[in-house]
Amino acid sequence: MRKLLIIGATLLGFALFAQEGTHISSAIIAVDTRADLPEAKRYIDQAREIIDGKDAASVSKKNMGKYLHYYGKIHWLIFKSQDEDLKALDEQALDKALEYLFKSYQYETSINKNYFRSITEQFLPAVLPEVVQRGFSFEAQSKVAMKEENEALAKEMRQLAYNDFMKAYEYGQKAPLNRADTSLFYNSGFMMFQNKEYDKAIEHFKKLIEMGYKGIAFEAKNKQSGKYEVFPSQRMAEGAVAKGTHEDMRMTDDITPDLYKSLAMSYRLKGDNESYRATLSKARSLFPQNEELIREELQVFLDAGEFDKAIANIDASLELDPSNALFIYIKATLLYKDVKDIDAAYAAYQDVLKIEPKHPEANYMLGVIYIDRANQLVEPMNKLGTSASDMKKFDALKAKQKKLFQEALPYFETAYEINPEDPDVLRAIQQVYFKTGNQKRAMEIQAQLKAMEQ
Repeated sequence: MRKLLIIGATLLGFALFAQEGTHISSAIIAVDTRADLPEAKRYIDQAREIIDGKDAASVSKKNMGKYLHYYGKIHWLIFKSQDEDLKALDEQALDKALEYLFKSYQYETSINKNYFRSITEQFLPAVLPEVVQRGFSFEAQSKVAMKEENEALAKEMRQLAYNDFMKAYEYGQKAPLNRADTSLFYNSGFMMFQNKEYDKAIEHFKKLIEMGYKGIAFEAKNKQSGKYEVFPSQRMAEGAVAKGTHEDMRMTDDITPDLYKSLAMSYRLKGDNESYRATLSKARSLFPQNEELIREELQVFLDAGEFDKAIANIDASLELDPSNALFIYIKATLLYKDVKDIDAAYAAYQDVLKIEPKHPEANYMLGVIYIDRANQLVEPMNKLGTSASDMKKFDALKAKQKKLFQEALPYFETAYEINPEDPDVLRAIQQVYFKTGNQKRAMEIQAQLKAMEQ
């Protein structure tokens, strides 16, 4: 009886081996000889059930090599099929193709065999970009969902995009590809930032900074669409220009400052203000001329009421770029509105005009300062009596006030010339025309204001 049991077990083992090998062979014949993908998939899925149900060591090396390669190949062909019925055989065909073709390569490398390794090496460079493209498609769908105010769908699409970008990034580092596309890791972090998953976003942005990622790419303008398109390499961008489909190839800017800003914003939105300020401070020290970082750190100081630090921040930037009109204007506005040092603000606004004489805001603010000075004379004028001495003082103050309004006029006229429909400019210049005795122009401006209000 024991003999019979041993013989039975042995026969069962041979039967399972034969069954497994038969299904693999049938799948190969179906796909390679008859191009019958439904039949090939049915057989290879059956082979998978058998192999998954046993110890992998019990599968012959050759059968395992065939199984892994053809499982990947069959699902790749399903994914690439133009027939919608065939594509519908497996919605996860692309993911399975990627997984098993890599498994095929790794398995044959581990046993030092080349059953299908050379062929697999040719498949993989075509498979991975499809995953990347699908990720970008999900990202595009998230933008459409946002336009339609469907936040839930947008979040779902961004998560799917994240999954694909990360999958492509991780597989891309493996043999035989051995190339990490760091831009995919960046895109993944950006998806998490948009989905408000700030811990993950922080992890990505910190690692990108540690890696020294600059995000520099090559782009060229598509002659047909007129839009710039990014290319994977300089060689490919140059090739497109040589073919005549594109023109004006250029290199994109270093995005390291943006990485620091994204990292800082992630900390802030997470509620970690200490890390937010520390990150922003470090970024400012590394990129002192970056206007976005300057504005961001300025806002930190302004929110905290630390106006001296804000001005010191700008002064440090001006030491490196003394002719930056924007920085000087921001400093002037801080001095005027927050520090209340009107004389220093006046001098700073004048410095702006030395660089940009037609700067609309600086011209407007200089006019405002003259109006402020003129209005400051109202109180001492009202305190005067009717004596001959007081009337003389009144006339002197009145003349001084009119002179201040006259000095304000050229600045407002320049601001009006640049922004003739700015309501603040119109109201200010109307007042000055009235105060300087130009009733006709004052009425014309008043009519313009009324027309704008209708």
